[in-house]
Amino acid sequence: MQRRLLEIRQQLDDHVAPFGCRRPHADIDEGERGDGHHHAAGAERGECCEHGREARRDVTAHDMRGPEAEQPRGLDLGTRQHTACRGAHDTKELDPQHERDTKEEHSNVAWREGREHFIAFEHGAVAEELRVTAEGKRKTGTQVTFTPSEATFGSIEFDADRIERRLRELAFLNSGLKIVFHDNREKGKEPVVLHYEGGVAAFVTHIDRTRQPLISRPIVCLGERKVDQGGREVTIGVEVALQWNDGYKENVFGFTNNIPQKDGGTHIAGFRQALTRCVAAYAEANLNGRNKNTSLQPDDIREGMTAVVSVKVPDPKFSSQTKEKLVSSEVSGPVQTVVADVLSTWFDENPADAKKIIEKAAEAAAAREAARKARDMTRRKSSL
Repeated sequence: MQRRLLEIRQQLDDHVAPFGCRRPHADIDEGERGDGHHHAAGAERGECCEHGREARRDVTAHDMRGPEAEQPRGLDLGTRQHTACRGAHDTKELDPQHERDTKEEHSNVAWREGREHFIAFEHGAVAEELRVTAEGKRKTGTQVTFTPSEATFGSIEFDADRIERRLRELAFLNSGLKIVFHDNREKGKEPVVLHYEGGVAAFVTHIDRTRQPLISRPIVCLGERKVDQGGREVTIGVEVALQWNDGYKENVFGFTNNIPQKDGGTHIAGFRQALTRCVAAYAEANLNGRNKNTSLQPDDIREGMTAVVSVKVPDPKFSSQTKEKLVSSEVSGPVQTVVADVLSTWFDENPADAKKIIEKAAEAAAAREAARKARDMTRRKSSL
């Protein structure tokens, strides 16, 4: 079967390559780029003709970090024409069997120590063994070309909005990284450029773009802490940004090594503990008047707060394969200390904004207490 797949792939290459039809690809490229066109294993790719029926989708991502890199990181959703272009209007449709077999390809090109390495897979098996394809390359990185398998996935249609949201998250979490997203399935559609210098602070501002912030700018907590992880010392990086708005909903987003955790985890728990401790201590010392004896609960403090908590953890542990909850116990401590150190200083240095925060929390506490009394009154009336 593997030999047959290789023969089919070679036949397809013989049909397509001489006429410059671009094959679908997805690559993550760290290093220099030449002309901005997509490359795989150093081969030039031409433009695909507009004749024939669309058969595939492709995803492309680039991350150039070489000394001469000028092109931004990008991702394409494009189309593959299953035609071979013989002339301006002369096309030939390929056998549908070619389409089915070549839809399930996966190849990697890696640039390491001045060499270009290549390996390919089909249907989960190695189709081409790892080999060195070029020498003297100055860039580093990995290029991944893949097409999804209809036998594995229920749907192989890419959702452009979902991909764009994910790429925007990555652009925020990696300050200065430029990502260009192309959806070539729609002719003439402009690419989306995602580039943010503010990091997690810009991320929070973007999330709260439709709300009125209570403070002048987001609070940013950055730091690294060394911890023991299974008998070895590791460094955990912490990046947190938070601010309060005029709303009533709490929005906290957690990330570990750029991977989102919708169910939170130890990094979110550490952040909330530090936040509650710092705000409650400041409120106890500074609330006055009718709010002086108000007892603030954690939910009161977090009402109307938006936060992004991003940690960099070597060998993190998650509750499941989907990585929706971080369970590494060693992460909570570093997040607590970094956030507590910054918040304590920030409250002392920004009394005007700090007053707005504790007053909002006091109003939330008063509303909570009023709601409790109303519920108790209703229950007593019902019992009578």
